[in-house]
Amino acid sequence: MALSHDPVAASEGELSDALLEVQRLKGQLHAIEAKLTAAWDARMVWAADGALSGGAWLAHRGEASRAEAQAQVRTARRLTHMPHTTAALEAGEIGAAKSRLLASARRDELVERFDECEEMLVGHARELTVDQLARLVRHWVMVNERDGGASAETKGRDRAQVQLSRSFDDMWALRGILDPEQGEIIARQLDAVCCELSLADKAAGDVPIVTASQRRASALTEMARRHAAIDATQSLKPVRPLLMAICDHTVLEQRQGEPSTFGTTCEITGIGPVPGDTVRRLACTADIVDTHIGADGQVLDLGRTRRRATEAQRRALLVRDRVCVFPGCDRASDRCEAHHIDHYEHGGPTDLDNLCLLCTRHHHLVHEGGYRLARSPDGHHDFRRPDGSLIHTDRPNHLSFRVPVLA
Repeated sequence: MALSHDPVAASEGELSDALLEVQRLKGQLHAIEAKLTAAWDARMVWAADGALSGGAWLAHRGEASRAEAQAQVRTARRLTHMPHTTAALEAGEIGAAKSRLLASARRDELVERFDECEEMLVGHARELTVDQLARLVRHWVMVNERDGGASAETKGRDRAQVQLSRSFDDMWALRGILDPEQGEIIARQLDAVCCELSLADKAAGDVPIVTASQRRASALTEMARRHAAIDATQSLKPVRPLLMAICDHTVLEQRQGEPSTFGTTCEITGIGPVPGDTVRRLACTADIVDTHIGADGQVLDLGRTRRRATEAQRRALLVRDRVCVFPGCDRASDRCEAHHIDHYEHGGPTDLDNLCLLCTRHHHLVHEGGYRLARSPDGHHDFRRPDGSLIHTDRPNHLSFRVPVLA
């Protein structure tokens, strides 16, 4: 352990190192637990107590819910056939959450394909966050599923439902599950209205103490009230896109009836990889913007020099950066501002090489909080704390599905 004394007296660096060390040890302990679980389940030790399954026994005797216990057994069974994942776990290179994500991809119909790709997937797992790995695994499954991603999308729509019922005390209970597209649209609009209501309260000098859930309830009501006030005969055009899809021209040009293409360049920002059929459907009522991207992933042929980023440059930033570029921040692009890396006042040009997306909070930190930002020779963003120390950026903030190795 990096921390050998009272955490209260430890330095900030010691606390960070110790916390990461604990995370690594938890991954190694998970590897031991998985091996024990697999051996215990294979010998059906649980049957001696009259249990119907290993999951049922663990839920009754252990400290896990029925769903968690069943997932533990299922993951342990799959890990016995996943040598690269197990080795990475035992070495502390990945943790339990990543191993469960990888194991979830080794489903019955994809066993052979997964075994061929396991080493590659584990390599990515070492470098990505858990959330980014979840998107990668979803993409990999979509590409390799025998019945294709379109049927998976249909299954998602079939599961979507919302229930609204009145309780005995005249309160209303709202429950539901949404497919990725529905959830992304509603989440974006709720978030936008929540921010608007919060700013309105501050401007009025009234800052009520409310939870995030209470704020969302107010925002949902406000969305319904605004919709009710709209004249249905008016032709309305959204101020900002509800969704932004990114794909190759070949996806849009595909004819109806041709086999579905699940290319590595087809995704919806905030959702991740989607079938080409989904993007073609959205394109029927969407604005289409041509953006030329070079072989190195750089956006080309957009932008002019002036103080404020043009609409074309803004769109290019959305495609390139996706989220706030500050290390570890995943604020969506529609909540970010275009920032000059070399300040405009100091002669910095308003071109794409000198622009990046920063959310409001991190924009303030860079301008007024003493944090510094520079672009390194390899094109990465280097952030330094007010004391001059470098903030490590070994993981990307977003995961692009244009990487050929994922095809």
